[in-house]
Amino acid sequence: MSADDNKRNDTPVFCVQQLSNRDLLGKLHELLREEHALEIELLMHIGEVDRRRLYRDRAFSSMFRYCVDELHLSESVAYKRIAVARAARVHPVLLEKVQNGELHLTGACLLVPHLTEKNAHELIAAAKHQSKRAIEKLLADRFVRPDIPARVRKLPAPPVASFQHTPVGAPSVPLMPHADEDATTPVRRNEVAPLGSERYKVVFTADAQLRAKLQKAQDLLGPTVPRGDLATVFSKALDLLISDLENKKHGVTSRPHTRREEASKGKKASRTIPRPVRREVYERDGGQCAFVSDDGRRCEERSGIEYHHRVPFGRGGASIVENVELRCKSHNQLAAEHDYGGASLSRYWPSSVREVRLDYRVSEVRSTGSGGSAGPPPHEVASVPSGGAHFAVRA
Repeated sequence: MSADDNKRNDTPVFCVQQLSNRDLLGKLHELLREEHALEIELLMHIGEVDRRRLYRDRAFSSMFRYCVDELHLSESVAYKRIAVARAARVHPVLLEKVQNGELHLTGACLLVPHLTEKNAHELIAAAKHQSKRAIEKLLADRFVRPDIPARVRKLPAPPVASFQHTPVGAPSVPLMPHADEDATTPVRRNEVAPLGSERYKVVFTADAQLRAKLQKAQDLLGPTVPRGDLATVFSKALDLLISDLENKKHGVTSRPHTRREEASKGKKASRTIPRPVRREVYERDGGQCAFVSDDGRRCEERSGIEYHHRVPFGRGGASIVENVELRCKSHNQLAAEHDYGGASLSRYWPSSVREVRLDYRVSEVRSTGSGGSAGPPPHEVASVPSGGAHFAVRA
């Protein structure tokens, strides 16, 4: 037997193939028990890291971002583990049922929003060894939603898109549900899906007012922008919106009033940060949280950015460029706890950190038979029921 054969025989796949049917099934159950025990350890550790909010010291604005970006969990798995770990603080029986295999992680996550002190044990027991679909039905039976309003309406005809350009050989992509689909099926409101390294499909539902604004903008742009080039129209509109918001929130402008702003710097000390200081700090920090962890990692949060006094204003810190930096809400709170102590601030902030539940969607890009990606037509607008417009924009 050659060295290659010996090496091949040592691989995990080969070892599994040599097991008898009985041993294979027994080993599988043993591995599942080990996985359940490991899952409990993970949940307890995630819960404790979340309770202590240690993710902030690692330069993350939330436990979710820490799990996704540092622990490299998928978005859905991160959400489920955080949700179950937090619920287990109040309902420890969740961990017990996951550990003994009576409840899977997805099922536990489905139960979490409905658990109370009175129904927890009974509801968890009812979900024992149930599939995801069975648990969804269990919850639907016990927590009945209001009936869908009765209505009779004409089904839409197959859409004929205006401003539509379909490349030769590209498959047609329906923008509307087929006539044989349930009329109550909601139209997906938001979707951003990559079509290539520099191209995205952006889909959303708009009302008649936005449709009218789009048409008016196209009329005003005239021949400077091709009629079907929606991406350029929205890009120009967003340029104006971003410029306006940066000006109002951070004082960013191409023509600062130098004399007036210099005079504002000399005013009596105030908690309000002068406009020129906000502008300089925002540009210096690049619109991003400036917190840096001990190992040199900088927080990447850009949403909900706040201005933070390095030396607290209450302790004489001035509102000057050298003493002000950008912080996300989480790291601004962390700095306040360091400066004033967590106990003294507990009355201002809740003891638990809650994150907005995210809507995870996986968009699938279809491929042509030749291997190229075949997305929707480059720019198109089609009518949808209820006075809305459905846009598919590729930039």
